Amino acid sequence: MAVYNSSTNVLDRQDDSGGPAICCNGSPLAEELRHLFLAIEDEALLDTLQSYRWTGRPGYPLRSLWWAYLASYVLDLPSTMALVRRLHEDPVLALTCGFEGQLPSRWTFNRFFSRLSEHSELVQQCLDGLTTRLHELLPGFGRHVAVDSTTVRTHSNPHRQPVSDPEASWTAKTRRNDKEKEWYFGYKLHLAVDATYELPVSTHVTTASRNDSPELLPLLKKAKSKFPWFKPTAVIADAGYDGRANYGGIYHDFGAIPIIQARDLERPDTKPTYNKDGVPYCLGRKPMEYIETHPVFGHKYRCQEGGCHLKRRKGVHYCDDEVWVQPEEDLRLIGPVARVSPEWKRLWFMRSAVERVNSRLKECRRLEGHCFRGLRKIALHCLLSVLVLQGSAVAHGDRGNLATLRRCVPLVV
Repeated sequence: MAVYNSSTNVLDRQDDSGGPAICCNGSPLAEELRHLFLAIEDEALLDTLQSYRWTGRPGYPLRSLWWAYLASYVLDLPSTMALVRRLHEDPVLALTCGFEGQLPSRWTFNRFFSRLSEHSELVQQCLDGLTTRLHELLPGFGRHVAVDSTTVRTHSNPHRQPVSDPEASWTAKTRRNDKEKEWYFGYKLHLAVDATYELPVSTHVTTASRNDSPELLPLLKKAKSKFPWFKPTAVIADAGYDGRANYGGIYHDFGAIPIIQARDLERPDTKPTYNKDGVPYCLGRKPMEYIETHPVFGHKYRCQEGGCHLKRRKGVHYCDDEVWVQPEEDLRLIGPVARVSPEWKRLWFMRSAVERVNSRLKECRRLEGHCFRGLRKIALHCLLSVLVLQGSAVAHGDRGNLATLRRCVPLVV
């Protein structure tokens, strides 16, 4: 249980974990950290760690080590050594984390992280508690979900033999308007985020060579199993998730609208009925114009104004004036929301939310700054990065600062 004494600027931990009292000294950074520490329900995690006999010496308070590690993600410090230097250079930060006198070394923090990686499920529980809290604070949280992945490099040189991180693998990304591929060696963080508030809902870490598409439904099912309130109305993803299994799973298992960018489905040796946007062709082989969507009849299309060459041709084959298309005919191509409709475009533009979350994690929450290797430690590192992002949002929400939920740059003056 955490209690803050406003008259003395002290944060007291009233529990059995031996946590210290923390002097905030009126520092804006200390205030930010104090509210973050208060937002995270970490008693189960620290009680479990406290049950171990670490060394024969009294050592450092586990809560202080835990808080210092959280602070490193707030400050976007690139390594554990950078955290040690910052604690030595910033007495207010050291006091805020609960350290008095001698400060821990890099090896102490490394041992703590190794032990923490054995209990990632308890860190996940802390994150789940924050996500539930956001659902209580934010109306409609989890209604529109955007899914994507981002690469996380391993602290290993893939060109040296033997490779120090055998669990890592290669993946290639082609940047927009650039035909050259950029290769990454490491892992992938798969994210499902709320597209309205730009905050995470579900996470998963795999090796980098893992394809994105098979991870979409497990990511959503993970959220559904943890949060009874998770009932999305739309799931938005790019062309990397364009697979029939994803469309069917989103529509039938979750009752949501799949908004997934389509790859080019046409082949030069065939004459398809629809183009890649699910628009039917008229008899003159021209795409028809979308008119409306009816809850019973489906999507209505009409031959373009002026018709095609069959309109002016005498005979029995005339261009169809109007046609109704049922979404169930092909969920992947047609879908419950027509790809050319304003509603589909409005939902599709919300997909950029997950890209902004990935950017904040990398630029402000230390996702790119680490010295870890191996799936277990990288997964914990990603979890801590998301945990601090989520915890900061809850801290702002608890204070009623909904306009600053996504603020990631700490106040250090």
